[in-house]
Amino acid sequence: MYSYEILPLLQKDYYDVIYIDGNHNLSSILEDAVLCYRKLKSNGYLIMDDINWGGPGEANTQSTVNSFVNAYTKHKMDLIYTGENQLILKKK
Repeated sequence: MYSYEILPLLQKDYYDVIYIDGNHNLSSILEDAVLCYRKLKSNGYLIMDDINWGGPGEANTQSTVNSFVNAYTKHKMDLIYTGENQLILKKK
């Protein structure tokens, strides 16, 4: 199944850690991040991979990841770590 099909079926506020290493399509990145946020327990960690994926002529994932981080770190999450290709967020 695709993540957009299976994630809504999983229990909300249940998981301690979710690691996203998925589709590099920009809309899929945002959808996966939002759906996964809803599945995390308070103080759970969301780890995103390939945050700077994309080469010449390809869409870069960084702008979409940044949009999610900017929207969710104001009141919902804390940015714990950001590296060249991964980041870790903690749900408040």
